[in-house]
Amino acid sequence: MITLDQEGKEHHRTVGFLAPEEFIPSLRLGIAKTHFDREKFSEAIALFEGILKDFPKSDAAPEAVYLRGVALYKSTHNAENLKDAYKRLQAEYPSSEWARRAHEILGEVPDAVQVDSDGMRAVAFEEEIGFHLFLKFSHGFPP
Repeated sequence: MITLDQEGKEHHRTVGFLAPEEFIPSLRLGIAKTHFDREKFSEAIALFEGILKDFPKSDAAPEAVYLRGVALYKSTHNAENLKDAYKRLQAEYPSSEWARRAHEILGEVPDAVQVDSDGMRAVAFEEEIGFHLFLKFSHGFPP
């Protein structure tokens, strides 16, 4: 199954057979990723949250947690959203590919988001996370 936008750009692909209980979450994830890629973050966030509410055990759920955290960060520039996504992935989907990706990209985020007395470290770290996530997402990292 391939999710394309109105210009024919691919945003999501699922290869192989999908069990009936996985079809709808995968379809919703594709639609959410289309909004995410077009920087329509509020629409993407709502769809990611719907997947997590309606299909928390689906294969799409860990990716929805990950991308929801990134969409929240990109729309608010608040690194706490990344921290929360990381914690949720570690707690609910620790063996998922998306928990591994979050760890590779962000490292130990819960300990990393700190505020110095002048507030500069948190701002610099927040900007660094945003840059790395944007760079790595726009180039499909990690493979």
